[in-house]
Amino acid sequence: DSSEEKFLRRLRRFDEGRYGPYQPFVPPPLYPQPYQPYQPQY
Repeated sequence: DSSEEKFLRRLRRFDEGRYGPYQPFVPPPLYPQPYQPYQPQY
Protein backbone atom coordinates (compact mmCIF):
# COMPACT_ATOMS: atom_id res chain seq x y z
CA ASP A 1 0.00 0.00 0.00
CA SER A 2 1.68 3.19 -1.15
CA SER A 3 1.72 6.33 0.97
CA GLU A 4 -0.19 8.12 -1.79
CA GLU A 5 -3.01 5.56 -1.59
CA LYS A 6 -3.15 6.00 2.18
CA PHE A 7 -3.22 9.77 1.74
CA LEU A 8 -6.04 9.62 -0.81
CA ARG A 9 -8.00 7.18 1.33
CA ARG A 10 -7.58 9.41 4.37
CA LEU A 11 -8.74 12.44 2.36
CA ARG A 12 -11.74 10.55 1.00
CA ARG A 13 -12.71 9.40 4.48
CA PHE A 14 -12.30 12.96 5.77
CA ASP A 15 -14.57 14.34 3.04
CA GLU A 16 -17.23 11.70 3.58
CA GLY A 17 -17.30 12.64 7.27
CA ARG A 18 -17.46 16.37 6.65
CA TYR A 19 -19.45 16.82 3.45
CA GLY A 20 -21.12 13.45 2.85
CA PRO A 21 -20.26 10.51 0.56
CA TYR A 22 -21.46 12.30 -2.58
CA GLN A 23 -18.68 14.90 -2.36
CA PRO A 24 -15.45 14.39 -4.34
CA PHE A 25 -12.38 14.26 -2.10
CA VAL A 26 -11.02 17.47 -3.61
CA PRO A 27 -11.66 20.28 -1.10
CA PRO A 28 -13.92 23.14 -2.20
CA PRO A 29 -12.19 26.35 -3.45
CA LEU A 30 -13.00 28.33 -0.33
CA TYR A 31 -11.23 25.70 1.76
CA PRO A 32 -7.53 26.11 0.94
CA GLN A 33 -5.65 23.35 2.77
CA PRO A 34 -1.99 24.42 2.99
CA TYR A 35 -1.07 21.43 5.18
CA GLN A 36 -1.44 19.02 2.25
CA PRO A 37 1.95 17.55 1.29
CA TYR A 38 1.16 18.03 -2.39
CA GLN A 39 -1.60 18.87 -4.82
CA PRO A 40 -2.72 15.82 -6.84
CA GLN A 41 -2.49 16.36 -10.60
CA TYR A 42 -5.79 15.84 -12.41
